[in-house]
Amino acid sequence: MGHWKSVPAAPEGVVISTFAWIAIGVAAWLVVAVLAGLLIGRMIRGRDRQVPGGSAAGGGSAPHIPAQGTSAHPNGPPAPRPQDQPPSS
Repeated sequence: MGHWKSVPAAPEGVVISTFAWIAIGVAAWLVVAVLAGLLIGRMIRGRDRQVPGGSAAGGGSAPHIPAQGTSAHPNGPPAPRPQDQPPSS
């Protein structure tokens, strides 16, 4: 029979436990999620800067028309402009 030579064990470096690998994975996932959130947020803010007035949620819908007998302004009709008022005597 052959002679088996003992092979020296490889030097062990840093041994990381299963819990440590899970913690590293969760931390990496959080970093990627935060970076993706920041990038998407910047893209949305950039898009919103290009939308002329109003809210971006409307998406080009028809203008709001108030029901008959109601004011277009939530706090009542606007005050008359000075040039619309009759001159005081």
